[in-house]
Amino acid sequence: TDRQGTRGRRIHGTNHGDKPEMTTLGKTLKRLRILRKELADIGFELTIGKSEYLDEAASVDTPGDVFPYRFVSVLPDGSMSWEDVNYDRRKESFDVFREEFFQRLAEKYEYRADDKRRAWLALCDDEEAPLPDQPARKVAGYERMAAAIRGLAKETEEE
Repeated sequence: TDRQGTRGRRIHGTNHGDKPEMTTLGKTLKRLRILRKELADIGFELTIGKSEYLDEAASVDTPGDVFPYRFVSVLPDGSMSWEDVNYDRRKESFDVFREEFFQRLAEKYEYRADDKRRAWLALCDDEEAPLPDQPARKVAGYERMAAAIRGLAKETEEE
């Protein structure tokens, strides 16, 4: 029969006994889950969810208030899509997204630390005065998070 004739031959580029090769989309989703875990390890929460839109494979968000981009998603071809700080829609590889995401996220935390310091200086009529304990702890927390994110980015560069 026809079935016997196909036994042992590759069908659609795979051998039934072989593990199928991961698609670009699958690789991106796997790398995104790794990114989520790395960020969770430093205390930053990132969520990956099902997208409401048919032209997106997944959506990415954070329940916190520090997120460098809007409308982040994974596209069916495995690329990342997001709206940047200039409200321009971007479509790039996961590697480009990850590099820029780390850069922008670290900058957001650094800006928050600087903003707290500026606000305190304004209250003190621009005279140098040490930050009180509570704002000083906030600033230190923002600086630690920025440093941790930059550390993750550096680890990625070294791989």
